[in-house]
Amino acid sequence: AQAAKDIGWTYKDLNSGATPATQQAAMNSAIQLDPAGILTSGIPNSTIQSQLTLAAQKGIWVNSSADTSPPSGAMFDTSIANPAQLAEWGKMVAAYVVVQSQGKADVQDFQLTAFPILLDFDAAFVAAVHQWCPACKVATNAVPASAIGTNALTSQVTSVVTRNPSTNWLIFDLGDLEIGTDAALK
Repeated sequence: AQAAKDIGWTYKDLNSGATPATQQAAMNSAIQLDPAGILTSGIPNSTIQSQLTLAAQKGIWVNSSADTSPPSGAMFDTSIANPAQLAEWGKMVAAYVVVQSQGKADVQDFQLTAFPILLDFDAAFVAAVHQWCPACKVATNAVPASAIGTNALTSQVTSVVTRNPSTNWLIFDLGDLEIGTDAALK
């Protein structure tokens, strides 16, 4: 928003939700605004294919961050936070965990499976921890998109930690997943 303001652009943020229906509705709303461009994040092209066709017909470029799809139709670029970048971030976080735990990490990795791009982070994180620290433990926990920002997620985290008291690291593949967990764990 600030970057758009700094260069004199008009910017509007639309929440696309985490289901194909809400993502398609948000894309339709964005197209109805008749913008010069639309930026999506984490939405596969296949989910919004008819909207991409309409955007192309209207001359609206679309760019995606955090997407596993190749560019097509109105989709101009999907290289920002692409699968390779997410995998690198997963390795970087794994390196940090291995070093900071001094090879004694017992990790619970919470994975938002509704967004395929995030699984590239998770797979790279898990593989790197296992490669660099065979004694470290990593358990994966699927998080439904409907749990974001709710008590269901904090309940899931506290339940997992209660069942696994040796846990000394929590990893979330999306930063917003951790909101409220610190207070819930206390």
